[in-house]
Amino acid sequence: MDDGGTYKCRSLLGGVTTEAQKELFIYKKITWDDCPREQRPAINQDGLIRCVVSGSPAPQVMWSYRKNENSPRRPIIIGDRYQIDNKGLSIKNMTEADNGIYTCTAEVELTGDLQQRAITVELHNSKGAPDEFRLIDDLLGKHYSAIKKYVRPVKDVEDAVTVKIGFSLIHIDQVDVENSVASFNGWLDLEWNDFGLRWDPKEYGGIRLVRLPTRYIWTPDIEMYNSGYIGNVGGLVKKTDTLAMVSHDGTVFWAPPVRLISLFGGVDDKNIALCKVKLGSWTYDGNKVDVKLRSQNIDVSNYRLDKRYSLLALNITRNEITYSCCPEPFPDISLEFKIEIKS
Repeated sequence: MDDGGTYKCRSLLGGVTTEAQKELFIYKKITWDDCPREQRPAINQDGLIRCVVSGSPAPQVMWSYRKNENSPRRPIIIGDRYQIDNKGLSIKNMTEADNGIYTCTAEVELTGDLQQRAITVELHNSKGAPDEFRLIDDLLGKHYSAIKKYVRPVKDVEDAVTVKIGFSLIHIDQVDVENSVASFNGWLDLEWNDFGLRWDPKEYGGIRLVRLPTRYIWTPDIEMYNSGYIGNVGGLVKKTDTLAMVSHDGTVFWAPPVRLISLFGGVDDKNIALCKVKLGSWTYDGNKVDVKLRSQNIDVSNYRLDKRYSLLALNITRNEITYSCCPEPFPDISLEFKIEIKS
């Protein structure tokens, strides 16, 4: 987009200077930046049907309305009650009569690009509803469905979601020397940003943080690559029904209690075991889900001592591998525990 403008070319031949200039226009197709297909404004209040659209040249935006799929569509005329700006369609004092299907049409006449987005609007009664109830209802109602929670929260499909990973060690559960399997209890600290979970605190009584069930939002598929098994249980065992903390800027922090069961290479002659846990996205490469360190150390502030083991050292690092078959990077976060096994 920044390369557009006027370009000049100048040549000198036989003492004669020749100059020409050309205008370069960069075209960008129409994109829907923030235009949820289902929206729930509050009844008996001024409402906004959000639809942020972009393109180059800037598209002309028009709106139309129909009561349901079988109703005829009528254009919306801008006036005292309806206003259009770069955020969407504003409607004064919305009532039940405003429920229905709104279609935003974006057109660039110069390129012939024309796109439409249908938005189903169902008003909700916010009278007497606490700000937090209204906020959570708006977040989950406007942005998430059974399908959307499986879609990475990025505006461009080529962008990566950055997931920051940390670990808080609570207890060394078991170091099985005979089977070379170690088990650790703790909290897996996960942090990422979801642009669909942003809000203006001024519109919700100053609320800047809420808790949401993770079954309704996108969560990264972080798993263990070097899983071991104790009985029928192995790998990364998460308690998935815990709540995630969501900030108004879209930052999501989720710290589910976990049990890490991993393989290790045995013990040395001093009865010391070096146990390593390798974590990363199970299905995405680093161009889609990039994992980074949330902190430079493993948190042991809640670590519980065990007379069977002494924790000598621990470390957390980020690694990245590129295989000869594929150009994509595959990052991981590795946890290392150096443990003395007491006799």
